[in-house]
Amino acid sequence: MLIKCPDCSKEVSDQAVQCIGCGAPLVEPRWWKRWPAKTVYAGVGLMCLGLLMSPFPAFGIFLLLVGSAATLFGFIVIKLGTE
Repeated sequence: MLIKCPDCSKEVSDQAVQCIGCGAPLVEPRWWKRWPAKTVYAGVGLMCLGLLMSPFPAFGIFLLLVGSAATLFGFIVIKLGTE
């Protein structure tokens, strides 16, 4: 099936990632591909918050685990170069 490019109005395949006429992207990148550094910063922030939650150890450990996972995910996305 053919669709029109939003930039140049050339007809391209609906499976195309970018327009063959002007090179405009036709697919919106996922949030984690657009903001991997922000994912790392959010993970580090959650880990710090988890360390500050010492009066509530279960919640602090939960925040540490979630923050670690987010940080690791952000680093993997950056390392793979899928921005």
